[in-house]
Formats: sequence, C-alpha cells, structure tokens
Amino acid sequence: MIQKYVADLARQMQIPLSSVTIVDDSSIKNLDSRLLKISSGEHTSFVLLQQKDLDGFQSADCDLPKTTVQTAMVRLLMQIEL
Repeated sequence: MIQKYVADLARQMQIPLSSVTIVDDSSIKNLDSRLLKISSGEHTSFVLLQQKDLDGFQSADCDLPKTTVQTAMVRLLMQIEL
C-alpha cells in the first residue's frame, strides 16, 4: 500500500522512481521500525517508519506517515535538482 502511495506521489512530483523498498534490517534496535528506501537513479532517500504506521497506511488515520513520506520525497527531489 505504501509503495503505491509513493509511486503516485512521485508521479505527481515528476520524480522518476527506480525503486521503493521496505528494508528489513536487523541492525535497527527497535524491532517495530522499518526503513523505507526511495530511489531515483543514483539518488536515495530513507524514512524510518514504525510498523504501526505501515499498517495504518491502509486506514484513514495516516496523516503523519504520509507527511513523513512527502518530506522524504522533497529531499529526493532536492538531490535530483542539485
């Protein structure tokens, strides 16, 4: 669900995405957290999200995770434009 949201947002922002993946990294101390990796060519932006945020992305109560993802997309766009 979150990958579709990121793809739709990237289309609106005219960002050519290479990949959107949820990194399941055992080095993250908090097991309830996941890294969202958003890539466009050689540029990458990461977002640390709680599992409950990922689960809540399917509900209407997901304003904070959406804002966090939008911020990561803006960071990615800034990298591309530099």
